[in-house]
Amino acid sequence: MWRYLLLLFPALPLGYLAYLQVILLLTLERPTVEPPSTAGSTTLPGQIAITQQAVKEAKLQNQVYAAYLTLADRELTADSSSIWNRRLAEAHHTLTKQLEQVRRRLQTYSEELNQLQSAIRKQLSTYEPTNNQEIEALFTKLEDHPAAKSIEPDLVVQRMAFERKKLEFDLNQSKLPDQLEQASTVPENKDRERALVQFRDKADELLSRINQFLARMDSLSAEPRKLVNEHYLWAKRQQARLEQVLKLRDLIAAHSEILLEIEKSKNYRLAEEHLTKFAEFRNSIDAAFVPAIQRSVERFGEEYLPRSISFDNVVRFHNGITADRENITIHWKRSTGKAPTKLIDSGYNEFTLPEAEVDLYEYDSNGGTIEIPKELPPGKRAIEGTSKSKVAHFYNEKRKALKWTTAGLEEFRKACDLYPEKGQLTGQRNRLEAILQVSRTHPELFQ
Repeated sequence: MWRYLLLLFPALPLGYLAYLQVILLLTLERPTVEPPSTAGSTTLPGQIAITQQAVKEAKLQNQVYAAYLTLADRELTADSSSIWNRRLAEAHHTLTKQLEQVRRRLQTYSEELNQLQSAIRKQLSTYEPTNNQEIEALFTKLEDHPAAKSIEPDLVVQRMAFERKKLEFDLNQSKLPDQLEQASTVPENKDRERALVQFRDKADELLSRINQFLARMDSLSAEPRKLVNEHYLWAKRQQARLEQVLKLRDLIAAHSEILLEIEKSKNYRLAEEHLTKFAEFRNSIDAAFVPAIQRSVERFGEEYLPRSISFDNVVRFHNGITADRENITIHWKRSTGKAPTKLIDSGYNEFTLPEAEVDLYEYDSNGGTIEIPKELPPGKRAIEGTSKSKVAHFYNEKRKALKWTTAGLEEFRKACDLYPEKGQLTGQRNRLEAILQVSRTHPELFQ
């Protein structure tokens, strides 16, 4: 029955031919032509997708060919010159040619994608910002490639790696720890405020870029998002770091405001609370910012604890005469070669003046003078300070030698407590006690 039908087959209408082809596709089985092997070669993530699609197309074509071939094997072998054998030969040739074209296209795509991705990886491994345009050009080629869709996840990973490299470079170049330390120790208030504003602007700009980087990764679908998780975690750490640094910067910038409030209220607890906040940062922030914290604490202490106490305007001499400080002129011995000098311009005071080099003192506009006696009791000087000036001299010398360590602060406090006129140092001692409370609780701030 089948034999006779097949003999009549060339005369059947085209619709019936299509019907028979479908029946054959559903009922006949024959081994299909396999796609080109990729064994032993490096397979890109996208190459698999390309190959699978090509194989799917090739198998479909091959099934049609197999149906015709099965039919010919069974019924048409007797006549090698029949139209069906010629058509089978043509179909075989066409299919073979198409598969070869697919094979070559896949190989070309694979090589092109490999080359572009390898070039990007090489650029990122030795990243320099001067190569940004070259890297962008490579990404453009990759994104415009006909097979770009198939390597989209890998492309996203490389793009995020590139963005991270740029951020890492700029974060390192910004030298934020050094910049904050320098800004926090600028001597003049206005200059310091300006430096801290510049620091804030730079840190804000970097934080904004980190936030944009995170937003891009948050917008990815689930699969690419998993692939860039390492970059995401890095960005989150940098975000937290910059946010904390900006809070530290604000704390440093508050120095002047806190000092003014203390000066008005005499509430020295404000200093203790302010420094305690630095201790909290010291124990949680990136270690690179610890020097900035140390310098800031020291600078605050320097401004908070008076550097000096003013001397009395009156100077006393050994013979009981007193004179205004600004009216006293020192006449040096001829051997020193020095011209007469006002006491207030000499760089000395009544406690540090080298009297062995002094001939006499002129103490008023009427020419009143006091010569240096040849003999004075031990420890006695021709020029003396008042009680107020003695306290000022004691404090100023101890304050000048103060070291901003817990031990140095304790030593200063002990010296003040033992000083006979310590009652005149009550304000300074109260200020010092507030700092000592912090140094005892948080000695790491005073190392």
